[in-house]
Amino acid sequence: MARWCLQRLRFWSVNIRSKSEARRKVREAQSRANEDRVAVSATMSKARPHRWLARGRLAVIDQWEAEWIAQVRAEGDRRRQEQRAESGAAITRLQGRGESLQTIAALSDMSVAELRALLKYAPAEPVSARETGGPHMRGGGARSGVGGIA
Repeated sequence: MARWCLQRLRFWSVNIRSKSEARRKVREAQSRANEDRVAVSATMSKARPHRWLARGRLAVIDQWEAEWIAQVRAEGDRRRQEQRAESGAAITRLQGRGESLQTIAALSDMSVAELRALLKYAPAEPVSARETGGPHMRGGGARSGVGGIA
């Protein structure tokens, strides 16, 4: 017999049943893998909108937080400015009564440098007794008749 005939006989003499069984098992394994892939893909596609929504919600919360922090910061700056202006006005009034910065510093437990810094925030015009509304001032200011002279 020719050599090619022997090779052909050897090929056909292999257990055909085991080959087809092996191919069937491979196809089943591939089929299961594809089904698993489809199931994971379906789960991921269902979860995807939730993730997008969550990202959107987080972005809205981050934006709200940034705006809120900016508002709180602005309110804090405004209040600090008011307190500095009131302190500067008070220092100006004390100086108007003849007190020196050293005396005011000793009374308020502050340094002269801190007092000078606060004086920069004092209003340009001195605050009159009527605007302060103090009952100890002449005229009693806004609370006339409470303890001042009316």
